[in-house]
Amino acid sequence: MRMSELKRREVINVCDCKRLGFVGDLDVDPCTGRILAIIVPGPGCVCGFLGREKEFVIPFGDICQIGDDIILVRVEEKKEKPPTATPTRGIWTFTSTRMAAATRDALRNAASAR
Repeated sequence: MRMSELKRREVINVCDCKRLGFVGDLDVDPCTGRILAIIVPGPGCVCGFLGREKEFVIPFGDICQIGDDIILVRVEEKKEKPPTATPTRGIWTFTSTRMAAATRDALRNAASAR
């Protein structure tokens, strides 16, 4: 099977029946020539341009079936952890809030140094 033939097939996740997109690239072992994974650009990507938000790298072992026009894969959705609270001077704040405060302080120091 040629790569051009794979690129014409749509990839569908059998876990949630969502369309992931079309095959964009392959990860191939240069020594053996075996396909290690298929790479599907995330939504809103056009040939890797315009905000490559997220891409799916699907190991070859997670491919369930390769049909004439679709490829069925099993991709488990990874849950992102919520921001964790960290103690700062006795007050619990979220990590992103602490980073925003540090950025604000750095901008103030740079402005006052002028």
